[in-house]
Amino acid sequence: MANKIRTILCPTDFSPAAQAAVDEAGDLAKSFSAELVLVHVVAPLPAGPSYGSLNVPEFLMELHKEADKRLTELAKKLTGAGIKSRHRVLDGVPYEKIVETAKKEKADMVVISTHGRTGVRRMVFGSVAEKVLKLAPCPVLVVPAPKPA
Repeated sequence: MANKIRTILCPTDFSPAAQAAVDEAGDLAKSFSAELVLVHVVAPLPAGPSYGSLNVPEFLMELHKEADKRLTELAKKLTGAGIKSRHRVLDGVPYEKIVETAKKEKADMVVISTHGRTGVRRMVFGSVAEKVLKLAPCPVLVVPAPKPA
């Protein structure tokens, strides 16, 4: 990496695997005196099924609020550790929004976790990390999911 790392983008879904990526991104941001941009993407609900009495717009708004609250907490911890950070909650297809945000933020690096899905689960759900790795405009560090204790 010939260029200085100034901005690191780190998407999170708040899972233990994603926390490992946030920790790694925080360490890198501190080492490079870079800004860490935390991102959570609220994915659209799948089309087709009936959601009964669920108020979908209200439900998505609650997901958005909860994500913002959790990102704010993460950012406070990072600031307390001397790491400059900010966060964004986005709506859309996760890998698309992550790649788009990396471009908009002119990220020098993306740090993302992998959940280690294999077989049918991977075929059905795909791999956000793999798609980001292929499409990102900058280097991508993929942090493996922590091994269960």
